[in-house]
Amino acid sequence: MHPAVEGLGPIGSFGAQATLGLHVHSTLLVNTAGTPLGLLDVKCWARDSEPPEVTAKQREALPIEEKESYKWLNGYEATERAQVRLETTRLVNVCDREGDVFVLFARACQGPEQPHLLVRSVQARRIEDSDDKLWEHVRKVPSAGTPPISIPRSGKRPRREAVLELKFAEVSVLPPRTSNCTKPVGLWAVIATEIDPPAGVEPVEWLLLTTLAVTTPEEACEKVA
Repeated sequence: MHPAVEGLGPIGSFGAQATLGLHVHSTLLVNTAGTPLGLLDVKCWARDSEPPEVTAKQREALPIEEKESYKWLNGYEATERAQVRLETTRLVNVCDREGDVFVLFARACQGPEQPHLLVRSVQARRIEDSDDKLWEHVRKVPSAGTPPISIPRSGKRPRREAVLELKFAEVSVLPPRTSNCTKPVGLWAVIATEIDPPAGVEPVEWLLLTTLAVTTPEEACEKVA
C-alpha cells in the first residue's frame, strides 16, 4: 500500500521499511468434501502504528473484547447465526492455534443447540482430576491406531505421506486463572503424533480439542482430517 493512504496500519516489513495495510479475518463455509460455499463473516481492521506498551500479564488480563483474538469469537457468532437458519445441518467451527481461547470453548459448551467447535490446541491447559497438563495427559492414553495421512506443503516443507499415532480422551478443561470464566468445560482431545519422520524433519504433532464426541478411532481420524 502507498504510505500516503490513510487508515492503514503495520502488517509486517519489507527490508527496512514497514509495510502498511489491513488485517482481514474470514469465516469460510465449506462442506465435508471441502467445497467452498461462501463466507459467513469477514472482519477487517488496522493495527495501531504505535500500540501502547503493556506487559504480558496486563495483556492477558484484558477482556476478550479488547484483544485481537476476539476475531475468533466473531467468527463463532457468525456460525451461531447460520446454525439457527440451518436447523437440519450440523455446523462445526474449525480454528487454528490462534483460536485456542477458553471463552470460545465456554461459548460452544453453552447448550446442545450450539455449533460444534474444533480447535488445534497450543496452550498448556490444566485439566480436572490430573496432575498432568493437557498434552502430557493425552500422551499417556493407549494408542488408538496408526493411520496414514498426507501432510500438505507448508513453507519450505514439501508435501509428504506420513503415519500418525492417534490417541484420544474425554477431558474437563479448567479455565485460566486470569479468566472471568469459573467453570471447567467438557471437551474431547485428540493427539496425532508422526511415527518415523524423514531424517532431519521435525515430526508432526497435533493436539485437537473439540465439542464433538470422539469415541472410536474412526471418529478420531475424521477430526484429524
